[in-house]
Amino acid sequence: MLLGIVALRWLRSQRYADTTKSKEALAIFRMRSETLEEWHIPQVFTRLSLLLQAALVLFFVGMVDIPLTLDGTVAFLVIVVVILPLSRNHDTPHIPMLHTSNILAIAKRLRPSPVFI
Repeated sequence: MLLGIVALRWLRSQRYADTTKSKEALAIFRMRSETLEEWHIPQVFTRLSLLLQAALVLFFVGMVDIPLTLDGTVAFLVIVVVILPLSRNHDTPHIPMLHTSNILAIAKRLRPSPVFI
């Protein structure tokens, strides 16, 4: 997590250059983008988000494990509370696809039928 924060600060500080010439700005941009690719910064950000999600899942597993040793009814309630955020996290990538298919279905119904004379 600390690596992500440091990388974001570095990116923000490198974003604004005080150059007046467009050729210089383009050269600086190209140099910075090549450096980012060389250091695999996009992959680092992707892995950080996956690491954060894995930590959240492990936290929820720990929340379920403790009540299981104490009482079954409490464990059931905790499992229900834990499953809700995990299911929302799992469904989130699929929601835009469902929304797009609904829009296409509505547009198909609203399309006027061809009139033959």
